[in-house]
Amino acid sequence: MATAASFLVAGLIGLYLHYPAFQNPYIIHDDIRQSLNWIAYDSPGIFEGDLLRDYAEMNRAPILGFLYWLGTYFFDYVFLGKMYAILFFAFSGSVFFWVGREMGGWNSAVISFVFFTLIYDQFVQSVGGFSHGFMMPFTALTIYWVYKERWKTLALFVPLEVLVYPVAGVLTGLILLLDTIFYDWKRVFNKDFLLAKAFPLIIGACLSMGILFSKYIDTPEWYGHIVSLEEIEGRPEFTSSGRLAIMPRKGLTHELNKELNKPFFILSLFLFFIVFGRKIFFLPRGLWPLFLAAIIGYLLSDYFLLRLYLPDRYTQYPLPVFMIILMAFYYGKFLDSFSPGTKRILPLIFICFAGYVVEKPSLTPGVKMIHVRGPTLHRFLGQLPKDSLIAAPPYLADNIPVFSRRRVLFSYELSHPWITGYWKTMEERTYDYFDAYFSENKETVLRISKKHNITHWVIGRRDFNKKSLRKRTYYFEPFQSHIKKTTRWKRSFYLKTKCEELFLYKDINYCVVSTETLNR
Repeated sequence: MATAASFLVAGLIGLYLHYPAFQNPYIIHDDIRQSLNWIAYDSPGIFEGDLLRDYAEMNRAPILGFLYWLGTYFFDYVFLGKMYAILFFAFSGSVFFWVGREMGGWNSAVISFVFFTLIYDQFVQSVGGFSHGFMMPFTALTIYWVYKERWKTLALFVPLEVLVYPVAGVLTGLILLLDTIFYDWKRVFNKDFLLAKAFPLIIGACLSMGILFSKYIDTPEWYGHIVSLEEIEGRPEFTSSGRLAIMPRKGLTHELNKELNKPFFILSLFLFFIVFGRKIFFLPRGLWPLFLAAIIGYLLSDYFLLRLYLPDRYTQYPLPVFMIILMAFYYGKFLDSFSPGTKRILPLIFICFAGYVVEKPSLTPGVKMIHVRGPTLHRFLGQLPKDSLIAAPPYLADNIPVFSRRRVLFSYELSHPWITGYWKTMEERTYDYFDAYFSENKETVLRISKKHNITHWVIGRRDFNKKSLRKRTYYFEPFQSHIKKTTRWKRSFYLKTKCEELFLYKDINYCVVSTETLNR
């Protein structure tokens, strides 16, 4: 009953933090525009054979795909993502309450719940309804089952993690390996150890590796491979002016400082040392392996660079779990020294209040949401033939599949440079697009339209101003430099002229022309 109540309370907190998103269908999380495979569920036939959709399908976890496939029978995809954000957060809050109670009692449960839902403001991880929203609750469950030595449960749980969010499965594997080294190294050949822990976890590991290889390793030929460090050095798309700012690398110290430099956590450690002395170094089973797994996961991912996904994912999620469970456990033990009743409740309230005052969480509704403009344009584009392929400015193109349910030549959100084969195609499409968009002659536009089967062009009416072309940043590098170089001496632009003459649609910002009309 108490866990169900925590689910309800966390859901209400999530609803408060997310209510602006329900006031307007055009308020969304930016990352939903990367999920073309989920958008395609309620737009049958439109995205078949689309490269962007196929790429999105390969990079989305199977279980989340099932949830969206099922949910789109009842709700629009955009609305569904907002609902899932609240449900995922409610699930996470109830997990932290339950894990806190099982490891340290009712006081620990309250502290674990409050710090997760309010003080460290983790709703941001659930916004959008994506796989990474499960990373923290899954990590907390892993620590609980390690603490209770539930190895058979973990053997089944790790493949589930891989199906939901592979990073969680990799982290759990590291935690279990480190736990074995810490606690079981003296009995690795003991029959009881082999039957109770080793064999179940080996089976779970094999299942997990099978899923990883079939889903993420054994990929189609056009997909190419994940870039290596040598392949990205000197390439501007991997810098702060590019698409993925990973060069120069920030390093482990930066990530540890970002996640652990929390004033109340540091003050708590001093208090625990005063109250418990050196005992605090003997953390509950699972916590030291979690802390070290986060560090090792970061270092491995940084070394193999993107082959184990983004390095900061191994610190961004696990370290807050480490802090929350550690504080919940030791504050719970501290409060157990007080008499039951009011004398215990008042210190509990004080701890939660002090955490709130010291950490100063923002708790601002509408976090991580953007307001998409141009609903009239999107409604018009949604009336174009279903086999249309639209070439549009990349940031606008992000929203067309979501709100117009039409295919686009390329978009910013799905221009990922770390997959060699896919990026080669996206790079070619991007250069071709800007060459046509800022072309002075009809032949270039028609040639590129025919090459990519573009049926319609969306033209930004303010994109061709000479001052803008000199000063404005249209896109990330290396394309921004290409745009400036190729437009420096141009005096007129073909699409700009035809935008005013042959438009199918026009408003203050954009106009739409068809390739067929241009070809006459």
